[in-house]
Amino acid sequence: MNQVFSKIWIIVIVVAIITGGFFAWQYFVAPEEEVKDETADWKTYKNEKYGIEFQYPNSWILNDGETSTDQTKGFIQINISNGIGGREDESVSPCQPGVASMLYQVGKLRDSQQTFEDFVNFQIENPERGLPPTIKPKLISTIIGGHGALKIEEAFNNCTTELYYIDQGLSRYTTISSIADKNDDKLVINQMLSTFKFINSTLTSTEVIKYVPTEIPSEIQEGSCWINALTSGRKGTWRCVVENRIYDPCFVISKINNLICDSDPITKDKGFQLKLTEPLPEDMGAEEGQGWLIELEDWTTCRFITGATGVINEKRINYMCSDGSWILGDLQTGTVWKAEKVEVDDSLQAKSIEFVRIRRVWR
Repeated sequence: MNQVFSKIWIIVIVVAIITGGFFAWQYFVAPEEEVKDETADWKTYKNEKYGIEFQYPNSWILNDGETSTDQTKGFIQINISNGIGGREDESVSPCQPGVASMLYQVGKLRDSQQTFEDFVNFQIENPERGLPPTIKPKLISTIIGGHGALKIEEAFNNCTTELYYIDQGLSRYTTISSIADKNDDKLVINQMLSTFKFINSTLTSTEVIKYVPTEIPSEIQEGSCWINALTSGRKGTWRCVVENRIYDPCFVISKINNLICDSDPITKDKGFQLKLTEPLPEDMGAEEGQGWLIELEDWTTCRFITGATGVINEKRINYMCSDGSWILGDLQTGTVWKAEKVEVDDSLQAKSIEFVRIRRVWR
């Protein structure tokens, strides 16, 4: 009997050793199944100015361009489609058979006095195009590119549409919208979203631009100039008047007899040609002049103010900025220029003052 039990125990022990060895081999020795990276051969889009990066399939078509309707709305718009014929902008019908597309709008300015959710709700209730939805969509909290975001998901005919509002901070936000009617394309769009990230662009120097309009506008008005531009102070820039309205700066252009006024490098407005009704006075401007237009590190733009403004901490308010803040006193020059920025409350009392760095200066 003891011999029988001994044989049974020997068999049990042998089976246990073999079984344990098999699992150990699987855990420590057996090669893991290779996971294919489906984005390995994708292209990478990177924009250091607006601080974004993402990947997209080689076969998809990408177009980008800066949009600037006025000084407060400068941002970049990026359209991507699967090559079948995606939309050029958000006005195109969003659901087309076989079409998958994404629309990125990065760096849009928002009201920083509202919470981000209140701001998004306001945008939904007051769309730039069309009518507001009859039923308020549900906002889903999520994370895109490491930043808090609010998502709206809807079905339109056979398509799935998604819209993300992403809080960039610094009074800026990004929207990403996507449209697809095929599950495969929906998976690709989700993979593209997973690669989206904000990147920090290091400001190493301020770009100083001696601005001269390069495009000649067709519109011509008549007027006169009596002094060098107060905004710029540079030679070749003038303070002019047309029918009691002052334009400053207006620019002397070598290839035409007229000046160009109301030209803007931010908004891309060409302005108009000014036909002088009397000769210019002697040019007493400086060789370099001051910055009449500046762009801060966070892309806020500020314009020099002429006439009476105000004084804070014994410094004149020299610039008005697109986010509602002001710049005090003269700019600090150097490799990286700086400006003293002040934010005020409803009673116009300073609530914060700090020195900020400047990306670009137009003289």
